[in-house]
Amino acid sequence: MDRVDDHSDDPGDVDELVRTVVRTVASDTTEPRPGVMEPRDVRSVLCDDGDQDVDAVNRAIERTIDRGLLVTATGGGLAPADAAERP
Repeated sequence: MDRVDDHSDDPGDVDELVRTVVRTVASDTTEPRPGVMEPRDVRSVLCDDGDQDVDAVNRAIERTIDRGLLVTATGGGLAPADAAERP
């Protein structure tokens, strides 16, 4: 039996999950909300119904930051990168 590597993500799936994380943070940080979403809340939204794997979501969160799509706010919350440019 072949062993499946849990970290060998299909690039298309990874990119889709990255987009999902960005959409989740962006939709949850619009006015009148505070503008920051905690990573645990992103995991809660995406994983609680069993829709996504926690490790995959954690990797996607890291990739959104690495790609400059989300920024880490003071205290570790996530915000859309373009939010930093807003007046």
